[in-house]
Amino acid sequence: MASVVLLRTVLLISFFGSAIASAKTEKLVLRMERDAGGFHEQTSLIYEPKIVKIVRNSNFNCYAEDSVALGLIEKALDGDDKIDRGLVEQVIKRRNMQSDSSRRTEALGSSVRYFVDRADMTDDRATVRLLQRIFEKHCSQTGENNRKMVRGAVASLDGSKAEPRLRIREYINSKEKRSVIVSPKQGQCKKLPESRDDLLVMSCRVLEYGRGVLKAK
Repeated sequence: MASVVLLRTVLLISFFGSAIASAKTEKLVLRMERDAGGFHEQTSLIYEPKIVKIVRNSNFNCYAEDSVALGLIEKALDGDDKIDRGLVEQVIKRRNMQSDSSRRTEALGSSVRYFVDRADMTDDRATVRLLQRIFEKHCSQTGENNRKMVRGAVASLDGSKAEPRLRIREYINSKEKRSVIVSPKQGQCKKLPESRDDLLVMSCRVLEYGRGVLKAK
């Protein structure tokens, strides 16, 4: 519940002053979400003039990661980010020039929903593909040194797949607040069907920040 509150708080703050009616906004919010058995999974990218905020309580759109960072992360806006934002702003401009009846939509049959600011883009196949590519760029990157962990945690599976241990390091303003190592049972980990003889894939609770999909060999 706390992870959902964190996400909603950040998103509500970011939504003020951000509107789909403008192709050039101070803030641009991209969001993908789905319901997973009562747990509302979300990942958001909030583009501001000089930074990108990454807000997520799950890495559900990524393949199982060696480590996953959940919470609120900031990074400096780089050239790739500017290009991605520009592509999305072109989508907004094109959408604003079309009437509702002229927009070509196609349901994807997916439980994942995609938004640009407040506009639901889920049935716009071309836009969804663009958003998927942008979100995938941020897989396996949210724990890198050039990111500032404003508030969140990084989780990983230590040890072998036969005897894994869940390691969680919590950060506030990029400073480690605490580090814990617990058993999969204590971490509320669940073995996932993607596991193989040579690979263990688990979904684990990461404190109050959400759930992460992790792997161990």
